[in-house]
Amino acid sequence: MDTKRRSLLKRLFWALAVRDAYCAALLGRPFRLNIAQCDTEPLTLEDFEHDENCCKQDHGKCLSHGHYQIQVSKLSLILRKIVEAQFGPSKNTTQPTHLHNLMDTWQAELPRTVSWWEQQAPTTDIFAMSLKIIFHQQLILIHLKKRDDAESVVSQIGSLLPSVSLSSTQIAESAAQMISSTAFTIIANSMLGMMPHEIFSGFFVAGIVFYRGIKQLQNSIARLSRSALDNCQMVINEARERWDLANWVMRIFDFLLSSSSPPPETATQTQWAGLAPASLAQIPGSVPACNYNYMPNMMPEDDILHSTDYGSPTYQMGSMTNDFLLMSNYLPVPLGDSSFMSM
Repeated sequence: MDTKRRSLLKRLFWALAVRDAYCAALLGRPFRLNIAQCDTEPLTLEDFEHDENCCKQDHGKCLSHGHYQIQVSKLSLILRKIVEAQFGPSKNTTQPTHLHNLMDTWQAELPRTVSWWEQQAPTTDIFAMSLKIIFHQQLILIHLKKRDDAESVVSQIGSLLPSVSLSSTQIAESAAQMISSTAFTIIANSMLGMMPHEIFSGFFVAGIVFYRGIKQLQNSIARLSRSALDNCQMVINEARERWDLANWVMRIFDFLLSSSSPPPETATQTQWAGLAPASLAQIPGSVPACNYNYMPNMMPEDDILHSTDYGSPTYQMGSMTNDFLLMSNYLPVPLGDSSFMSM
């Protein structure tokens, strides 16, 4: 096989492998490609020398494009490890540390051409910014925990990674802020139409972090989280024409935000609240007063990677609305309400 054809086939394979990894991670579906059974060699810059479009473009852009394809393929391999470790049936508490090390190693070996943190001013390079978003998305997937488990690995990460003094929750929140901060640059510079599809799931994952922040008791934190979530929604909304999942993601956030907003009290409700004795719940043997406006956070107990059949009767009944995507384990969804899934 001649060199040009071989390079083209390698690029096609890794394009499919990258798309398979990020779609499966977002939707909670099994990977279609078993990388362990594949013998395709990693991409190199030589595989992009035969690109006919590069003859018509600036050499620097072609170089950045080649570096992006190489680096995102490496990130996709780490993503597969993240999904298997964090959401697979077998769990290991040491995995977050190992996964964080893999991400740090990848970042340290990143070529200067696409190194977003080495540039003095905020980067407007499409490929550097895309890698920035994808990198922080995967940090979130490593460190985002259910509320009960959020601090379970803090001491271990701190001891094995001296450079990381933050908790898992703080790392996830910081990574989400890095993703949200790119929204203005992307929109203001009309870059959205040129961005690769892998970045859009990053704004969705960051939005999940901010939605959880909205549930905080501190009003200042809740307001900042809502503002950052608006940035993520703005990008996703603008991507409706080119990202198939944009409408689906927007319906999810619309549903969650509308469900989490308490309805305004009517005069009748206020009157009844005033008639209820404040000490009712404190009387021994009495039944605590019910608060019908309270909606608990419904969190699934397991983190198993779900593979939902969207056409099955079980799914259509809406009995497992919290299991329809991988990231749903971190979204408080009211039990039995699947109105956000309507087309």
